[in-house]
Amino acid sequence: MRLLPNVANTRQKGLPLTVLKLDRVLVQDISHVARGQKLLKAMIHLARELDLQVVAKGVETEEQASFLKAHGVAYAQGWLYVPAMTGDALIQCATNNSNSIPKQFRGHAHAE
Repeated sequence: MRLLPNVANTRQKGLPLTVLKLDRVLVQDISHVARGQKLLKAMIHLARELDLQVVAKGVETEEQASFLKAHGVAYAQGWLYVPAMTGDALIQCATNNSNSIPKQFRGHAHAE
């Protein structure tokens, strides 16, 4: 878990904090650790209170994605959406037409 020390004080001083990223270690605990679910819910709530967007990293299962979506997390990344790829594959994917985008990734980008 990565925490920014004294988030509220830092924001008051004008630093442009806009996003809270939930590490994959936290996301993995969704399915089997009740305490992990409670921690994620608290972190999501804190992010909302501070007007931060939330991005979940390391989403690998539909169960994880459903939990996050149900708790208002609109942005996620992980193997569920698109497998890891080399830099060359990413460049090819970005420069070719939309048919080159892996099937798992199509239609998953959305905003709140």
